[in-house]
Amino acid sequence: MIFLVKMSLVSFIVSSGVNYMELSRVSNYLSTNPSEYSDPKIEKNNNSDITFKHDLLSPSDLFGHITLAKEIDTTLDLFPEDSIKTVNKDSVVLHIGDSHTAGIYGKEMDLLLRKVGAKVTTVGSSGSSPSWWLNGTSTKSGFYMKDQDGNIDNPSNWKDPHATPKLVDLINKYQPNIIIFSLGANLIHNTPEKIEDEVKSILEVAQKNNTKIIWIAPPNGRSDKKPKEVQNSLYEHIKNVTDKYEIEFIDSRPFTNYPDNLKGDGVHFWGKEGAKTAKEWANAVFSEIQK
Repeated sequence: MIFLVKMSLVSFIVSSGVNYMELSRVSNYLSTNPSEYSDPKIEKNNNSDITFKHDLLSPSDLFGHITLAKEIDTTLDLFPEDSIKTVNKDSVVLHIGDSHTAGIYGKEMDLLLRKVGAKVTTVGSSGSSPSWWLNGTSTKSGFYMKDQDGNIDNPSNWKDPHATPKLVDLINKYQPNIIIFSLGANLIHNTPEKIEDEVKSILEVAQKNNTKIIWIAPPNGRSDKKPKEVQNSLYEHIKNVTDKYEIEFIDSRPFTNYPDNLKGDGVHFWGKEGAKTAKEWANAVFSEIQK
């Protein structure tokens, strides 16, 4: 059944995703104020199409016909539950990053993104900076990739080198409408100019396809490896560029406490406690994305 509704109020309700409880409240209000609305003149043709002739409808017709349409044709998606979520069943996501993405954090993010029905490709190249994804620079060790179909490229010997896929090739192959960058940690000891040039260069490529871009900034590390003032400077210069390009920027520092007594190299999240932190980081970032 097709409804041709020439009325701005109905258009607003349908387009804005109002739920049925909200509709009911509005309907009750209209029912108690009938003088504000006139009854429509309705013509029915042989195909059961309905055309509303007036701009004003009675509450019973307005909400009754919307409900009827929902009941008759379950394919109508007038009130999509996930329409306000950034990542949903219609999303095609490309997530690229460094060793964190090749490890526990990246795999947990991949799981979370797939759970909502998105098509996801996750690629982590250890040691990588943005320029690696433009030049195809090889990692010395540590690579992980899982494509949309679940195929995994992960060398059995983690010390084996592996070329970093070029961003342009990944875009052409997987056609993402969302690109997530978990990059920047390996820029920490570069000059401000170098940091901003690298971020700018990769965003220039990513934005050519009019995709939504999200930049996940680096996690905290142990103070002897990532002094606070150095980490803050890195953040400042990454965000200078993401702000200029109006890119969503997510600060990982509130989610990645790295105690000085935690065993590890002071950078990566290893061991039982490290794995816990990495998963919590991924879940927190995913929640931020979905707000």
